[in-house]
Amino acid sequence: MFRSGPIWIVLSILCAFFLALTDLFTKKYSGRFSAGEIAFGRIVYSVPVLWLYAVIDGIPAIDARIGWVYLLALPLETVALLLYIKALSLSPLSLTTPFLSFTPVFLVLTSPVMLGEYPSANGIMGIILIVSGAYLINVSSVRQGILDPFRRIFREKGPLLMLIVAFIYSLTSNFGKMGVLYSSPSFFAASYFSLLALVFSFPVVKRSGMKAIFAKELVLIGGLSSIMISFHMAAIRLVQVSYMISIKRSSLLFGIVFGVFFLKETGLRAKLAAGLVMVIGMLIISFAG
Repeated sequence: MFRSGPIWIVLSILCAFFLALTDLFTKKYSGRFSAGEIAFGRIVYSVPVLWLYAVIDGIPAIDARIGWVYLLALPLETVALLLYIKALSLSPLSLTTPFLSFTPVFLVLTSPVMLGEYPSANGIMGIILIVSGAYLINVSSVRQGILDPFRRIFREKGPLLMLIVAFIYSLTSNFGKMGVLYSSPSFFAASYFSLLALVFSFPVVKRSGMKAIFAKELVLIGGLSSIMISFHMAAIRLVQVSYMISIKRSSLLFGIVFGVFFLKETGLRAKLAAGLVMVIGMLIISFAG
């Protein structure tokens, strides 16, 4: 599986870069469009790319139990995506996106219940690093009390909403693993995103009409998202999904840089250092956890 050498790493980093770009323009245009419209734009343009990979891989035998996965996961995914976009709109990009790294922390709680999977000692070490990174990203407020960096997370709406998103993703990640087992990675991704696009299409078209779907801003967001998905699917064909995702989460570092340089946010060095600690934690969980 690793004969592809560093190619999967390059593809994963490109995936992270375009994910961060998608988040950047999501935040930029969040004042012009509703969360539902932006969510639809992010999803709908990715569907053709996903089906292309599904056709290339071949349609698998499908276990009927996949219906329960769709039924339980799609409502959670819908809420998570809306909260994700809301979080980006409310707080600085460089402060908000790093908190998505808490998904593996919450997986420690959800995976044993849903899948019977438990973390190793290395996994616990990775979790400690992620939590430490969350502390460091707000370390400037430590003069107000040693626990104030953690309290600040709950005072700032964006990071708090992203923590909720991370928890929901810890649930949908487990459902996603079930969906893959009941079909295949490419088919489940394509069918899941197609259903998610339908969920968002009805309220968006009813509220804004078809014209809104083809607004140039949403086309840009959707186009960047589809490029991100292309690199995502290309990378996971070469390496284990968990390894690829750990590199993809380096998008938080790109998000920090984009927030500072394009949105005039502050604290580049401190946030980058904190983000790097979080990424190392995720790498430990994925490669050794």
